[in-house]
Amino acid sequence: MEALKQYQTWWEKGAEAGRTAEEAQRQISEATQQRLETIESQYDAEIQVRQRSISRLQAGLDADEKRGRVAGTTMSEIDESRSARTALSRAKERKSVEKQMLKLGKGGNVDLLNRPQIDASELTKKGYENAGKGKATVFSTTRSLSEAIGGEAGAKIEGTKKEKAINFTPILKDGTVLKPKVFE
Repeated sequence: MEALKQYQTWWEKGAEAGRTAEEAQRQISEATQQRLETIESQYDAEIQVRQRSISRLQAGLDADEKRGRVAGTTMSEIDESRSARTALSRAKERKSVEKQMLKLGKGGNVDLLNRPQIDASELTKKGYENAGKGKATVFSTTRSLSEAIGGEAGAKIEGTKKEKAINFTPILKDGTVLKPKVFE
């Protein structure tokens, strides 16, 4: 009977956590969409500036060519035109990659564009297993309702259709690492 009461308590906590998570996902989705629009407009502005710069350089080269001055064009002028084209290409590529990352992050709660790097040993110090070596940026962790309940009641619901799981990262935006006990 006590196990059933524990199950009911944890089930209610899980249901509340699910509602909270859904609301958080909705808010994150809205914020992600706004951020995507901001990034797009920033990159569009950068691309326009670079395109105008290339157009001016090209117009100057075209005018010099008409005047027969191509032979007198300095290497630095040619390099400047190439650099502007390369920078434009990179800006377009960055914009595309950021858009893809934002789309992949929709519906989740991890901002793939804001990933503080910490030493993986910090995770180990806080009590996480299999943190690896080197740098860590997300360290995805999952908790399920059956893990939270544990014992006999947890074993009874393992694998049922009502199983709930929450994925999260213990690494905060400022690089602080939360201990596993915080999530119990």
